[in-house]
Amino acid sequence: MKRFMIAVALVLTATTFLLRAAEPSLIGTFSRVQIATSDLSASMAWYVRMGFLPVKTPMDRADSVVTLSDGQTVITLVNAAVPSPVLVFGSQNIKGLYDTLANIDVKVNADVRGPTYRELRFTSPDGIYLLVRPIEEEKSIPRPNGTPNVMCGRHTELSLGTMRVKRERTWWQDLGFSIKNEDTTPYHFCLLTDGSVVVGLHDERDIPQLSFTYFATDMRERIATLKRLGMTPVEEIQAEDGKVDHAFFRSPDGTMFMLFTGNQ
Repeated sequence: MKRFMIAVALVLTATTFLLRAAEPSLIGTFSRVQIATSDLSASMAWYVRMGFLPVKTPMDRADSVVTLSDGQTVITLVNAAVPSPVLVFGSQNIKGLYDTLANIDVKVNADVRGPTYRELRFTSPDGIYLLVRPIEEEKSIPRPNGTPNVMCGRHTELSLGTMRVKRERTWWQDLGFSIKNEDTTPYHFCLLTDGSVVVGLHDERDIPQLSFTYFATDMRERIATLKRLGMTPVEEIQAEDGKVDHAFFRSPDGTMFMLFTGNQ
């Protein structure tokens, strides 16, 4: 894991790009990340200490669903045994999308509502869950204002470890994502975006499911503050002066936060 952290830090610190204005992909507009938890209170408390704050939405239910934002990303915690994590998108034409995905050989599970579909569920080749709902329903989710996370810094990507970068890359491209950066040094990685979210594919890296990646030039101080607040990293890398430059934190529900010193 330490070799991976060093490699990612070297790769991403040298990878600088700006997202273009958000343009809906084939599957619509990215909305949020849905995360399942068996202990809503414990998970919510963990994310709050990591810089997320609750935001009110119509879908929230006491003891079962809560939505939070860190200014850049919205997450929905669900107290249920459901697939997790899930990238949620909003589409203006669920029925048309169902037909389009069938034409590009994406296997879709659909919930029917009246003459059309209520939502579509499918997975990437490496098992990342995606959920597409009517855009009208997702519009009730408050949009992030772009302010960096007060504890973790700037959210730069949702990271995925994969054994087959090319296969996964092609699948995301078929959905309308475009390549922002790709290289094979020090290992094969590819960053793709739809203009509002970046998915980072990292070859044979030990990343559990989908992880949140953050960068900040003052990450040393941020990591030290989190540790003082009782947040214990599952992995960290010290610089020559003995201070921690990079650290991994894992939530009670298993979500990984990767914090790197640098300015991506």
